[in-house]
Formats: sequence, C-alpha cells, structure tokens
Amino acid sequence: MRRPRSLTATGVILLLLGTVGAAAASLGMLLARNSIFVADTEVESLTTRAQALALGLRRSEGGGWRLHLPRDLAVRFDPSNRRSFYAVRDGAGRALLSSMDSVAEEVPVVLPNSDLEEPASFQLRRGGMVLQGVSTPVEVEGERLVIQVADNMSHPDVLTDDLAANFLGQVSWVILPAFLALAAVAFGTLRLCLRPIERLSERAAALPRLGAGARLEEATTPREIQPLVRAMNEALDRAERAHAAQRHFTAEAAHQMRTPLAVLKTHAELIQDPQASRRLGADMAALERIVEQLLTLAEIDAAEGAENGAPVDLGLLAEAAVSFLEPLAARQEVELELAMPEAPVRVAGHEEPLYQALLNLLQNAIEHSPEGGRVRVAVVPPGSVEVADQGPGVPEQEKPLVFRRFWRARADRAGRRRGAGLGLAIVQRVAELHRGSVTVGDAPGGGALFRLSLEPVAG
Repeated sequence: MRRPRSLTATGVILLLLGTVGAAAASLGMLLARNSIFVADTEVESLTTRAQALALGLRRSEGGGWRLHLPRDLAVRFDPSNRRSFYAVRDGAGRALLSSMDSVAEEVPVVLPNSDLEEPASFQLRRGGMVLQGVSTPVEVEGERLVIQVADNMSHPDVLTDDLAANFLGQVSWVILPAFLALAAVAFGTLRLCLRPIERLSERAAALPRLGAGARLEEATTPREIQPLVRAMNEALDRAERAHAAQRHFTAEAAHQMRTPLAVLKTHAELIQDPQASRRLGADMAALERIVEQLLTLAEIDAAEGAENGAPVDLGLLAEAAVSFLEPLAARQEVELELAMPEAPVRVAGHEEPLYQALLNLLQNAIEHSPEGGRVRVAVVPPGSVEVADQGPGVPEQEKPLVFRRFWRARADRAGRRRGAGLGLAIVQRVAELHRGSVTVGDAPGGGALFRLSLEPVAG
C-alpha cells in the first residue's frame, strides 16, 4: 500500500533541489563570465605587450631586424624563466625574431598572418607548456609585421591563471551562504503557509473527542481551503441531523411499543389455555427485551454528546453485573466465576452504558453456555474486562459480523435462541463512545472470549 505523501516533506525536497540547482547555475554562470573576463584581460595584456615590442623593433645594418626591450620586458621574456615568449614574423609567416630561438622547432606557430587585420588569440602546447598567445599585426618602418606574444599558463607567476583557478573557491564563500539564507527564508515561508493546514488536521483529528456539534474552524482558515472546510462542516451537519433523526425514531418507536406490549401481556395472562398462555408470554418477553435494547441503544447514542464522564471502577461494575445475572445463570445451570485484581481498575466513562455493556456480554455468554458450563469474568488492568464461556465459540468467518446490529448467528436464526441481534451491537457502541474497543476470540479450552478494552484513568 502506498504511503500518503507529505506536503511538508515534498516542499522541503523540492526547495532543496531548487536551491542547489540555482546555486549551481549561478556558480556556473559566474564561472563562465569570469572565464570570459579572464580571457579578455589576458588578450588585452598580451596585445599591450605586443605593441610595446613593436616600439623596440629596428632594422639592423645588414637589412635584418633587431629588438630593443626595456628592462622589465627583457626580464619577462627571458627564455630561462619559461614564463613569456615572443616571436616577430613577416607577412609570409616566417619567423624573424623569437625568444625561443635557442630551442629548435619551439617557435610558436600561427598559420599565415598576411590577412590578419585584428589581433587574433591562439593556444598551443610546446615543450610541456600550455601557451596562450595573441598575434598582433603592426607596421614598422613601412613594413607589415606580425608580433606574437604568449604566456605559459602553467607558470605560477601568471596572474590571470591564478584568477581563473581561485575564482570558484573565492566566490563559493559568497554565493553558497547567500543561497543557504535564501533556502532558510523559503523554508520558513513554507512552514508558515502549511501551518494552517496542520492546525486544521489536528482539529479534524480531535473532532471525535470533542463530541457532537464540534466543527472545523472556518474563520481562521486560509481562503484557498475555506470551500473544502465549509463543505466538510456541512457534511458533518447533515450526518449529525440524520443520526439524531435515527436516534429519535428508535427511542420514540420503543417508547410507543411499551404500552401495547403491556396490554398484550395482560391479555396473554387471561388466556385459559396454560400452554398457549406460556408460549405467548415467552414471545411477549422476547419482544419486550428487544424494546428495552432499542431504548438502551437510544440512551447510549444520546450520551455521545455528553461530557467524558467520571472515573468508573470496572471491578465494581463487573461484580454488580455478575450478582444481577446469577439467578439467570442458576436457572440455566451455568456457573459464574469472577476474577478481580487487587487494585481498582478505573476508566473514564459513563457508568450506566458500561454496566449495560457488561450485562450484555454476560447474558450472551450465559445463553451460549451448555448446562453445567462455566462463564468466567476477569477484570484485567489497566482497563479491560474479559468474558469467556464454554459454548460452541464463534466461527472464524462470523467474527467480523457478530457486532453488527440485528445480525444473528446461524444457530440463532434456526430458532434455538430468541433475540434480535442487538446485545453485542450495544457493547460495541459503548466501546466506541468511550474510544475503546471490543474483540472476540477463542477462549482457552474452547468457547468464545470477548474482551472490552477502555482507556484507563491515569494515577
């Protein structure tokens, strides 16, 4: 079964993913922008040096070219430093001068520069170095030349390489805290927006405990979910009205049947035929019991909207129920046994409905016990009562059905026992009223074991 999805967890996960994605995208864009800036800075620096080299070019007496460099440029382009290099080419691309002349075939090469109008950058590898350079067209003494200047990007003194390498670490200390702060603000906003829904859920979970008439708070609910809350409250109103009408009908019908039953019972006693009078009296007694059970159900339903009740001692109630039904058990030759704990077992509830529930459990056990059988009643801490009989038990397929109203077992429907199937339904209704439960199982040694479990009183 698929577990329900949490809005908070989903929102937090999406928020974290969005924050991480936004931070990564921002760092990527800044890194790309920094790379472009570093590249532009490098090209500008190389172009400036190429123009400075052009100012130092002079023709020699033999018709060649010589280069006079200021001290700072001479140190920079010293081949032994392996930091920066230059080459002067003619329009055909032939090398005229090079700071790498001492190393054969190590002169930077850029294919024909005769059509070069603007500075052009290049990158190549020579002698284990990564050279980033610029080819700049110049005109010296009426002749078109190309000056190539390149930096060794792996040299520790190259500033632009340091900028590119350290940028990510430096910017991360600014970007990541900013996005973490943004994520914290967004998470707080998410929690603030979901808080009304959480309060609404808590209120909905508390409705059964608050009793009849309790509704979801509509005035403090955000506008977006007010229609849902209003619809739920209206549905609760309709259900409560229907339940009240059903309860009123049951109680009214039971009350109205009492008088005709009393008249019929009187007439039955006047019948001259003793056998017919006895049979009719038994039928009247069964019908009278059904009416009493209907009235009991109505009274229990009416107690639903009352207060939670006071502490009730289950041991005293069980003792009273056993004492009340001892004559019935004796007539059917059934022994009643009561097991009580040393300390009182107190639960919060309504004494009369709980007493009726215990009476019904006991009467059900007595009716299903054979002659000479025994019914054992045990009060179990912290808040349970167990009633076990030695009857035929409840078949496994019928256990989920025994607490339904007006449901009767197959043997009862065959006419072996009288009843309307309301006794155990009353027990379950009492358990629901007290936020407890009633279950049926198998008793040790055979028979049925009913367990009524209620919330104990603390202390």
